[in-house]
Amino acid sequence: MSEKTHFIDAYFKKWEADVAKAAELLGNQRFHLEGILVLSCYLGAFSAMRFPSLHDGDAYKKIVLDYSGQREFFEKIDLLFLFQWPRSKLADNRNYQSFKNYRDIVAVLKPIYGSEDDVKAGTRYVAANQLIEPVLAASALSLK
Repeated sequence: MSEKTHFIDAYFKKWEADVAKAAELLGNQRFHLEGILVLSCYLGAFSAMRFPSLHDGDAYKKIVLDYSGQREFFEKIDLLFLFQWPRSKLADNRNYQSFKNYRDIVAVLKPIYGSEDDVKAGTRYVAANQLIEPVLAASALSLK
């Protein structure tokens, strides 16, 4: 076996053992969250290798969206977070600073989806187009 083949074989045997350990953690109620954390770290490492030109967070999101088969779910908007955003720890995060007309948008959505309590009990995750359409319709009405 060549040195390169030996290295690759050892590398993947180590990964196999690590994933087996993560599965063991997942199977134990006491360490379930640690198992999820371990798998998330592996996913981050794989995403960095798969998309080396992207920043870690962007590579992680891309691998989840591209390979999970759950793109539609992961692209949904969390209405509860949207309604609570101004009082969340992320209110001053630069990623959200471009969010303009927040109050107007929420004012359009609350009659449709209800209060925060209604959202918790009902439709928490909504496809972006289901939110955009009523907001654009309300915007068109206000411009007339």
